[in-house]
Amino acid sequence: MALLNGEAKLAVAAAKESMTGLRRMGDEVGALHVAEFLLRAQLVAGDLAGAMRLGPRIRDEAEQLQVKEVRIRSVILTGMALLARGKLEAATRCFREVPEQAFSPWTTALMWRFGQALAAVAGQRDEADRRAGQWVHAVHRLPENRQEMTLAALEQLDLPPQERCRVRTRSGVVTLGTERLAWLDPAEFDIMVDLLSKKVRVAGAELPLEKPATQPLLFALVAAFPETISIAEAGQVTQDKGADGKAATEEITVRIRELREQMRPLRYLKLNADKVNIGIEPTGRFAFIVPSAMTAGVLSAAQKKVLRLLRRYGTAQLTAIEEQCALVQPVARKELAALVKAGLVEAIRQGRGQAFRLA
Repeated sequence: MALLNGEAKLAVAAAKESMTGLRRMGDEVGALHVAEFLLRAQLVAGDLAGAMRLGPRIRDEAEQLQVKEVRIRSVILTGMALLARGKLEAATRCFREVPEQAFSPWTTALMWRFGQALAAVAGQRDEADRRAGQWVHAVHRLPENRQEMTLAALEQLDLPPQERCRVRTRSGVVTLGTERLAWLDPAEFDIMVDLLSKKVRVAGAELPLEKPATQPLLFALVAAFPETISIAEAGQVTQDKGADGKAATEEITVRIRELREQMRPLRYLKLNADKVNIGIEPTGRFAFIVPSAMTAGVLSAAQKKVLRLLRRYGTAQLTAIEEQCALVQPVARKELAALVKAGLVEAIRQGRGQAFRLA
């Protein structure tokens, strides 16, 4: 209950007390299961050193007691701690592809979500997407009343890649992270435009844009929805020079016509344009996925670097941000403060190991 309520340190204390009590009673298997929970709670609480010490002990005890699932999960959770410490090579040795029916859905989902994190850190975007599909499929194998709890448990581990997107539907706007975004079913919508993956789907099927030059304008309109953008802004998006000149106006008119033709197969998305403004109007069930950074106004080059780093690694210490973004400490702190104020980044640890993640 403590962990479900986000009180990780309290969960750690409760697990330690429970594990001690079970061992006094001679219930070694029960103590083993609680030790696995303790390992997960330590990860959520940010006690990486403790997790790296406990994980191998649980693995060895599970092997002696012949509890295969706990042994596998202890290896996965240890790998997550190693990854969070930046030990990619050691973490990679903790992952292996698992057949669908070889393990329980929870173990399978945990392994593939860990694999997605490894691929993301390694910069393998396509492989990360493939592994995301695997863990989503594993969670679907669970009874419906356990799916939500499993998603929440995966979210708490705060694995890379970490994305934050505003998802607009007819029901309103919500901000979703990596796991919830992966859980969205495109088939539930007549049209889905995902600015994160730069994909358009109709009734769940991806629809390539035949004229890629129209893509920036379409995505700008989706990001602005339900507002419109001006002709001048459209000219800037499509990189037309001198958007207020006659030649530029004629050029953007051509682009609008091309986009209108491009959108005909979309069926559920209508383009409205006059001499002043351009906008879109969804006519069916829709979902527009827009990265939070795109709604935050103008960002500096340094701020964009920081956001890319946090998306890739999930969390990063201040020292890592300074090093990988080539920023001296005063500048890094200034840019992070601006991102925190804008609601894009949050500090998760203070003091010596100060760390940040996407908000």
